[in-house]
Amino acid sequence: MVDKLQHHKVISCSNNENLVETLCCENLIESLCCENLIESLCCENLIESLCCENLIESLCCENLIESLCCENLIESLCCENLIESLCCENLIESLCCENLIESLCCENLIESLCCENLIEYLCCENLIESLCSENLIESLCCENLIESLCCENLIESLCCENLIESLCCENLIESLCCENLIESLCCENLIESLCCENLIESLCCENLIESLCCENLIESSCCENLIESLCCENLIESLCCENLSESLCCENLIESLCCENLVESLCCENLIESLCCENLSESLCCENLIESLCCENLVESLCCENLIESLGFENLVESLCCENLKKECMYTECSLCQVKTLKTSDFDA
Repeated sequence: MVDKLQHHKVISCSNNENLVETLCCENLIESLCCENLIESLCCENLIESLCCENLIESLCCENLIESLCCENLIESLCCENLIESLCCENLIESLCCENLIESLCCENLIESLCCENLIEYLCCENLIESLCSENLIESLCCENLIESLCCENLIESLCCENLIESLCCENLIESLCCENLIESLCCENLIESLCCENLIESLCCENLIESLCCENLIESSCCENLIESLCCENLIESLCCENLSESLCCENLIESLCCENLVESLCCENLIESLCCENLSESLCCENLIESLCCENLVESLCCENLIESLGFENLVESLCCENLKKECMYTECSLCQVKTLKTSDFDA
C-alpha cells in the first residue's frame, strides 16, 4: 500500500532514552495530524508484526471509518482468546457492525465492560442517549456527533486547524458540542487546549468529577513533566472501582505512573498479572515485561526473549529483535542484529 516507508525515521524516533521522547518525535501535533498518518502507522510488515493478516487493511483503508469497521478487524485484534480476555461474547459484532453507534453498543457490551453504571453511561439503546446522560449528553453530543465521528475522512476530522480552541473553550461542553465535532476537536495548539483553567469543570459532571478527577487533575494534566501530569495523589482511587482497581491497578500504580523512568512508570509488580489473562498474558507479557518495556532502547523495550513467540509472528519480532536482544546487543551496535528476514537496507542502518 505504501511504496516508500520511513523505517529509519521511525527507528530514530524510537531510539530515544526517554519513552516520552520516543513516542513524541519533533512535533507530536504534526505527527498525529500529518497527511501521511496511515503511512506512519503502517510499514510493509506491520500486518504480520501485529499478527493479523488484514490489520493493515483494517487500520489503513482509504476510508478510516471502513478501516475501523472492516470485516477482519475483529480477527486482527483478536487472537484465539482475546475476545474472552476482553470479556464480551459479541465484542466482534460490537466493533464491526455497519453502524458505529450499534458497533459501540451491542447488548452484551455492557456486560463485557461489567459496570452497573457504565452500562447506563455508555450503552443505551442509542449511543447519543447513552453518551448523553443529563449533562454529559450536552457535553459530548451535539445533533451531529454521529456524523462528526463518522465523517468520510477521520484524519481530516481529527486534524482541523484549531484543535486547541475546540478542546479548550471555557466550557468543554461547548468545545465538544459545536455544530461540527471536527471543528470542536481541532485548534492550532493542543497543549493549551488540554491545559485550560477549567478543564476539570469541562470534563466533569457532578459525579464524573469525583470519579475521574483528583484534586489536582488540572495541574496533573498540565505540568512540565508528563509523568507527574498523569498522576495526582488520588488518581489510583479515582480510576479504580472495587473490581477495576484489581484489573488496572496494582498497589503502586501511582508510583508506577509517576516514576522518573517511564519504563518503571508503566510497570509495577502486579501490573503484568493485572493485564494478563491466561492467553493474553502470553501474547502481551513475557516474564520480564517490565524490563522489556523499560530498556533504554525502545527496541529492547518492546522485546523480551519470549515476546517473539508470544506474538507468534516472525516478521515484527525478527525485524525489531534478536532472540536475546537485551543480553546480546544494542540496536546502535548491531543494526537490529541483522536478522535473516530483516532488510537492513530498508532501514538505512
